[in-house]
Amino acid sequence: MARPAIYAVLLRLVLGGVFLWAGATKIPDPALFAQTIRSYEALPLPVVHPAAIALPWVEALVGLLLIAGVWVRSSAWVALLLLFAFVAALSVGIYIKGNFDCGCFGPGGAGGSAVSALVKDAVLIGCAILLLRLRQASGAK
Repeated sequence: MARPAIYAVLLRLVLGGVFLWAGATKIPDPALFAQTIRSYEALPLPVVHPAAIALPWVEALVGLLLIAGVWVRSSAWVALLLLFAFVAALSVGIYIKGNFDCGCFGPGGAGGSAVSALVKDAVLIGCAILLLRLRQASGAK
């Protein structure tokens, strides 16, 4: 196996693991996650509950697909779009409230502060972009 392929597998596992973990921790209690989303003050109220139900499942599915190596490019693109949305939401929340618990891995989870979550999201964005570039260079789908 060539080095770029090994790096792509590692990036898939890291990115997929983070997304699977983030989604799985929020799936059991969508009402509590809705409170977390609402605290960001970044979404209109009618969108909060549908987002609290759908988002964890999308995160978990993206994570599973990346880990399994299925639809990698599509999954990496969805992960990248989600990460940009998370950065936007975190930025709005920080602007409005200052630093706060991000709720990234479920309410009261290991996500940490919003500012540290921005740094983590930037690293994950880099992972997703690198994964997409490695897949493009190898001609993989």
